[in-house]
Amino acid sequence: TMVGEGEVVVHRDDDGDGWTDCSDHRDCDLSSHCSALDLPMSQATHDLANNRSLDLSDNTNNALFGDGSTPTTFPTKLYSSGYSFDGGDWLTVADNNSLDITDELTVALWIKIDTLPNDYIAVLEKANTNADASYMFYVTPTSAKFRPHIYDAQINDWVYADTDLALTPGTWYHFVYTYKSSTGELKAYVDANQATLSSWHNTPTAGHTIKVSNSPLYIGKDTRGESNLNGSVADVRLYNFAMEQKQIKNIFLENESQFK
Repeated sequence: TMVGEGEVVVHRDDDGDGWTDCSDHRDCDLSSHCSALDLPMSQATHDLANNRSLDLSDNTNNALFGDGSTPTTFPTKLYSSGYSFDGGDWLTVADNNSLDITDELTVALWIKIDTLPNDYIAVLEKANTNADASYMFYVTPTSAKFRPHIYDAQINDWVYADTDLALTPGTWYHFVYTYKSSTGELKAYVDANQATLSSWHNTPTAGHTIKVSNSPLYIGKDTRGESNLNGSVADVRLYNFAMEQKQIKNIFLENESQFK
């Protein structure tokens, strides 16, 4: 479907029924819960001519390689083999209302780190500074644990915690985190299993929403004085609802055979 000059929206027909509209497109069959971002990072969706990775959501949130950077390794499979980043590569998705997710959020992706980090590693962030921030997640130094964040609009500060699992370099993990403002729940999942979160910086509070940021969405790039990603990322997705564990398992199983 052409949506603007030079812009093409590509949709998946995951169940083979010939329909690729919102009600069928990677949204767990919930027609009002479309994905905000869907970057398979595959050979089929790598737009080499324009140095970008195509978004399969309805929002045309295509990701450009920043400042002329290119991935260290390109996708080699038609579906979700991902990009490898060497610390000087990143993807930028321009700010868009579809990324201003305030009440319920799901962030999902596959990730592999190359070495144990000596600094906080930015994997995904919609933030320029603490004054202009929405959500992000890092890998912690030394212990290499996932640290999901949301920026609480009511207290004007980050809410985050660390998973109990430490990453092993060279191993792929499917990481998902969700936030639901109505209940004040921030949850994390590793390979479709709910992870224990600890070492909280502030705690989630029912009724508190995620702050809206004017920042682009960055993948693999830090804007806050930490480090860019050395590692690989694939199949990045954002949803404007908090997935349940069964739904998370479904998207984990889609790509498990490629990464496990």
